Amino acid sequence: MKSDEIHSKQKHNENEYIDFETISDEELRKMKGLDLLNPYYKEKFLNKCSKIIVPEKVHAYDDLIKSHEDEMLLRKASDKGNKFRDSDLFMLGSLKPKIRNNIPVIPIEVSDEQIKRAYKIVNTFIKAVKGFNGTAVVERYVKQDNLMISIFGEVYFFTIIEQKEKNRRRNLGRNQEKSIKSFRPMYEKYFNGILEIRLQSSLTTKEKEEDNNELYFIDKPKHKLEDSLGEIFINLRKNANEAKVLKIIKNREETRVLEKRRLEHEIRVKEEKLKEKFKQKQLLIQNIENHMGNWIKSKDLFKYAEDLEKEIHSIDNEKEKEILFLYISLVKEKAESLKSVKEVIDEMKSIYVDSN
Repeated sequence: MKSDEIHSKQKHNENEYIDFETISDEELRKMKGLDLLNPYYKEKFLNKCSKIIVPEKVHAYDDLIKSHEDEMLLRKASDKGNKFRDSDLFMLGSLKPKIRNNIPVIPIEVSDEQIKRAYKIVNTFIKAVKGFNGTAVVERYVKQDNLMISIFGEVYFFTIIEQKEKNRRRNLGRNQEKSIKSFRPMYEKYFNGILEIRLQSSLTTKEKEEDNNELYFIDKPKHKLEDSLGEIFINLRKNANEAKVLKIIKNREETRVLEKRRLEHEIRVKEEKLKEKFKQKQLLIQNIENHMGNWIKSKDLFKYAEDLEKEIHSIDNEKEKEILFLYISLVKEKAESLKSVKEVIDEMKSIYVDSN
């Protein structure tokens, strides 16, 4: 393989998504499933999913499976102890078995006949989650076991159950009349051997609420769950991609709103500046006559100061000369203050020179 081909492969591998920056919102909304993945990664992903197989025999179970097996034995023993504890009314409280706090485990609700099969399915599922750089963590919330799966940027709560179906009570027969009188139900639910995986999204966004945020995968006569794990991960990837599209569009809309607000703010600031400059211009026009009058007064005062300086030579008294010099300096100071050239320039700058 050529070096540029290797580089191209590596580049594709690093970026699993197509370049959606150039794709419009309308086109993004039309994209479904795996459309967001680049062809190289999509092929690699589908190939990996096709190889997810539940083995006939598992040599080493995940720690979460081992923990479930141990915890179920302890819970059964604890339930028996609690039953005995509650039934013996005369046992001293200090001698009664203590109520045990359950340790969180994977929510597996199946019959004893299906537990080994469920373990193999869940073990393969968890192994595949980790193979896709995901995580699987158990937790207990509101006295319920939860397996939290984080994969492809989304979070799900995993459950595997065995379905139940209604059957007419098996003990009716001769005791039918007695059962009816005791108001016991005519039908009971029994495990039927059909396993089902449920994956509930933890997202509660408006978009997710409008759609079904729970995925179901059920045993079929010719397509058992063991054969569906690859399909499950494809569906999870599709779900994640569609969620990503919604996030991209939402982020774009938020960006457009912020940009619109920014532009509107800029326009308001410019309009306010123009209004302020217009006011300053009108004020300057009104003050032109005052400026002109002050200028003429300034010229007259400078001329007056010059004439006074000429008269100094005709004064012999030095003290009087000093007093006149002081007066002339005051006249010049007053004349200088009335020139107002700098004031005019500053006012013109504020109107016609952009401060930015």
